[in-house]
Amino acid sequence: MTLKKENAWNMQIVIKYADKKIDSYILEQFNKEVVSFGRQPDNDIILDLDFISRIHGVFFMEDGTWYVQDLDSTNGLLVNGTYIDQPYAIKEGDCICIQRKDGEESISIYISESEQAKLDKARSPKKLVIILSVICVLLAALIVSLIIYATHRDSSKKETATPTDASTETEETSEIEEPTTEAEEVTEELPDAEEDELNGGELEEDNYLKVKSEYYNPNDEYTGKWIYEYDSNYNLSSINSYTKDDQLESSLIYEYDSDGNITCEKSCTYYSGVTEETDTIYIYENNKMVKYYDQKIGGEDVGYHVLEYGDSPYAIKETYYDSNGNTNSWNEYEYDENGNNIKEIYWVKDRKQGYRLCSETMKKYEKNQLIETEKNLYDKDGIIYENERQTNQYDEYGNVVENVIYKNGELFRSFKWQYIYNEFGLIETRSYYVDDMLSWVEKNEYSQK
Repeated sequence: MTLKKENAWNMQIVIKYADKKIDSYILEQFNKEVVSFGRQPDNDIILDLDFISRIHGVFFMEDGTWYVQDLDSTNGLLVNGTYIDQPYAIKEGDCICIQRKDGEESISIYISESEQAKLDKARSPKKLVIILSVICVLLAALIVSLIIYATHRDSSKKETATPTDASTETEETSEIEEPTTEAEEVTEELPDAEEDELNGGELEEDNYLKVKSEYYNPNDEYTGKWIYEYDSNYNLSSINSYTKDDQLESSLIYEYDSDGNITCEKSCTYYSGVTEETDTIYIYENNKMVKYYDQKIGGEDVGYHVLEYGDSPYAIKETYYDSNGNTNSWNEYEYDENGNNIKEIYWVKDRKQGYRLCSETMKKYEKNQLIETEKNLYDKDGIIYENERQTNQYDEYGNVVENVIYKNGELFRSFKWQYIYNEFGLIETRSYYVDDMLSWVEKNEYSQK
């Protein structure tokens, strides 16, 4: 999923510990409606301090606004010096603080806007003029393209025509055909939809590549775009995210080995004239990933993950080591006969108990589609303190149309997707709803290989 709400796009957080900046994020970069933070390594934002709870809190999007919420943490959340017990709508200038009970240690999260957001506010709105101009340009380009196509087609016919045919052809081309007729002819010459249908909602890699996604808010206002680029082997080489004013905001850059495996994923964020880059390095043996780690450019390595397979073609264990090589946590995996992951058990390091069970996740499938996920979270005494269940529904193309989340047996949140497919089964438009409220709309463009 990709967030493209106004303040999602522009909301930036800066994390400081002992008055030193240790990290910063633009919340949009997570591409999620809910961004978790806490001590556990599976959080989106990891705060590895002993006075931080395992899952301390979350940032979440609702009706175009980012909120912060404490998740019954031990030490709570202070916003501008006051403890909160309800979701709080964050804004520029807010300071979120987590501190030890004795007050001797704390970490602060500062909320700010990107430079691009400030520029946007300073500009007078000219959206209608811009939209009309774009439409005119696109229409003009379409008409010119159709005329060029018609001319090219007619000239090709003339090259093989007899003298009698040539005279007839001249008479036919003296009248300019209607653009709609030409467009229909062009469509007819493209591959049949039945031959180019998708399998499971994914792009048909043999024929088409997604090259651009544009995003719009519920008011149909353009908010930004993603541009997709590919290498000579048609591997995705980069995803570049732009603001509504075509300012580059973030990039994901991929490198591959000769077998097509991703060897490096570069994550770049651009703001206030500063570029931050984190590289994720992947290592393979016998065409299986055996290790990966994050490397913050200009900073220290934060640790690494090691995958074990045994006699299975799939990883059965994934161990996370800190930068000193000490085991921090690990996951254990089980699969069905089709290779679907049906169970995950997560163990974490505990300062008093050594290692203990943290969570257990069970998954159910129908026709290789994930239809239900149930996750139990355990406290230090091995007692379940939270149960989360998710259900998925799919359309005929295999794309998820509804995801419903329940916590401790009660409805927590629902997400829905609506799709418009083109004649080849490719997703032309995708609309995203949170609790039946339209959140954003994605419009895609494709290129034939």
